[in-house]
Amino acid sequence: MYYNTEKQYLIALNHFPKFGEKRLKLLKNYFSSWENAYKAKINQYIEAKIPENVANEFIAFRNNLDISQVISVLEKENIKIIELEKEDYPSLLSEIYDPPRLLFCKGDTSILKNKCIGIVGSRKCTPYGMQATSKLVKELCGNDFSIVSGLAMGIDAHAHKNCNDIGGKTIAVLGTGIDSASIYPSQNRYLAKEILDKDGLIISEFSVGTPPLRHHFPMRNRIISGLSLGIIVIEAVEKSGAIITAQTAIDQNRDVFAVPGSIFSDSSKGTNKLIKQGARLVENSQDILDALDINQLSSYISIEKLEAKSPDEEKIIPHLSHDPIHIDELKRLSGLDSASLSSAITMMELRGAIKDFGGKKYAIK
Repeated sequence: MYYNTEKQYLIALNHFPKFGEKRLKLLKNYFSSWENAYKAKINQYIEAKIPENVANEFIAFRNNLDISQVISVLEKENIKIIELEKEDYPSLLSEIYDPPRLLFCKGDTSILKNKCIGIVGSRKCTPYGMQATSKLVKELCGNDFSIVSGLAMGIDAHAHKNCNDIGGKTIAVLGTGIDSASIYPSQNRYLAKEILDKDGLIISEFSVGTPPLRHHFPMRNRIISGLSLGIIVIEAVEKSGAIITAQTAIDQNRDVFAVPGSIFSDSSKGTNKLIKQGARLVENSQDILDALDINQLSSYISIEKLEAKSPDEEKIIPHLSHDPIHIDELKRLSGLDSASLSSAITMMELRGAIKDFGGKKYAIK
């Protein structure tokens, strides 16, 4: 995979642990290029409002960094990088207060354009929690949702695995690097491989080789909720990462859903409290579909999927929606002849832009 010079310098800056999005933004605003930001002198960093001690640490870090080795790992592991403000960056994630500058991606990045729902919960889940997860994942995948979670033990892992088992699409968001040696927890490395084997996606804002530091996981959680139209919490104690994710979702103006549980179970105290505080009680996927108003989700469909690739498609796309339309009606509205219409529809189906619902009826996928 080719990375131009500017991209390589941005990757190098991002590789420094103390250059998060806020400081990268300061550098971007002060310097004319990422190359200049990388090669700057101490006084320039201070003028750019980087603390002097951090600037000195970076210069020492820079002197020992071989960026070609980082690029080599990215290429060897087939890791793609998506940059904020670029066309392929997830639109929902770009709307949050502090979107990550870079997303390191391994797998099928087209899933980022799907409608997604986040599922989080206890690492020490009960049989009830696993059963609820299986039910909701099956129903949501049946409604063309992709499942986002954090690859943690318990509910997260169960959500990913269930999605894989039924042929759905899942995104695992990590608080570490996504290179093979950095996958955490190590017990779920096989699951991570399975996600990739089933054409899923693993992402992180952290560079390759980044270890599982405690403060990374709340940062990871904001990406889970940021990618999702809503967050479902399935079992959680009162103080847990799942509850933090729910709070982050609220801050991002996302819907929060909670599966009710036994009043005698510590694993349900967090979810039951969320419901008391106003989270939507969930018994099945219809509760989620009703709350999200699925008919209004067209604005979140990938622009790439709907982009016209030919003059004929330009005539078809304005008449497509989530409601299936018969090919004869498309012919009438578009003014195309049968052969041209059939050819264009076939091409749009092949790239996943539309779906055949049977009976010669088509809709946005």
